[in-house]
Amino acid sequence: GTLRSDRFRRVEESAVRDVHPLPGRDLVVDGVRLHVTTHGSDGGVPTLLLHGAPTSSYLWRDVVRDLEHRHFSVLPDLVGLS
Repeated sequence: GTLRSDRFRRVEESAVRDVHPLPGRDLVVDGVRLHVTTHGSDGGVPTLLLHGAPTSSYLWRDVVRDLEHRHFSVLPDLVGLS
């Protein structure tokens, strides 16, 4: 049921965040938790990197390293997929 999937989601999120190489934070927008990761130069070109389902911002972990010197990347996790 729901309890089992919620427990799995918490374990899965914890496991990914433990190995995720980029800093991130949780924001609450209209009562919904949204995980957002940022990376790169503060004065760089703002770049929004979106993932598809069923992935997360972890997908972009190698790409942002190539962008970090000229871009400020924002990587939100889609609701329910962080």
